[in-house]
Amino acid sequence: MIRAQSDTVFNQTDARGLKQGFWKKYYPGGNLMYTGFFRDGKPFGEMRRYYESGALKGVMVYTGPPDICRSVLYYENGKPAARGNYTGTAKDSIWEYYSFYDQSVKARETYRSGRKNGCSWHYYPDGTVSEKTEWKDDMKNGTWERYFSDQAVMMKGSYREGRLDGPFYEYNEKGT
Repeated sequence: MIRAQSDTVFNQTDARGLKQGFWKKYYPGGNLMYTGFFRDGKPFGEMRRYYESGALKGVMVYTGPPDICRSVLYYENGKPAARGNYTGTAKDSIWEYYSFYDQSVKARETYRSGRKNGCSWHYYPDGTVSEKTEWKDDMKNGTWERYFSDQAVMMKGSYREGRLDGPFYEYNEKGT
């Protein structure tokens, strides 16, 4: 069913043209794209985004400063895909990413102003670390290690400004 974009109860703007109150937006085919509250043109409170299929795509909760929100993103099958914070449209904080298949934590990455900064960890399905990488301004910068499932080091090296820098080591399962 196709719905009109201009409800009389929803989608209001003030004299300055800024969004105020409850808003709904629809895809061209008529399915709901998002619902949420706005205050002075900025999202406020809870905002829900949807896939074109109608499945929930994400829930963003804006609390405190208007550009900061706690977000949970979903796969189209309804299972959580990721969670973390945004400042404006940039990722900020530690983000967790979940497996589509078993919902285990697949990765944790640290962001500042939309760029990877700090450590990122990737995990085996049992939760043990499979890889650890240090980042600065969205480039590998610092130590990098990959692990066997028993946590023995498989490979390690270091990076400077996105390029391998210095010795690179590769080990077999016996540590040789």
